[in-house]
Amino acid sequence: MCELRNVIERCAVLSAGDRLQLHLPAVSRPVLESAFADTPSMDEIQRRYIMHVLDLSRGSLGGPGGAAEILGMKRATLQARMRKLGIEK
Repeated sequence: MCELRNVIERCAVLSAGDRLQLHLPAVSRPVLESAFADTPSMDEIQRRYIMHVLDLSRGSLGGPGGAAEILGMKRATLQARMRKLGIEK
């Protein structure tokens, strides 16, 4: 809120006449790095995605909102995939 107030005050000070002129600098957006920039293997892509889903489910594998449900697979299948990929809960 303080930043907005500073912008408005600056606009009022720098404007001439009865109209405010607001000149905002162009905002450069951060360049997002591709998830595949390091050319990961299929196993690594699966590992990263399962880890992401585990974060979303707060570590819960089964039940409503669990990682297995989000991934659309059975809990036992997810556990087997995690063992294969070296993911420990």
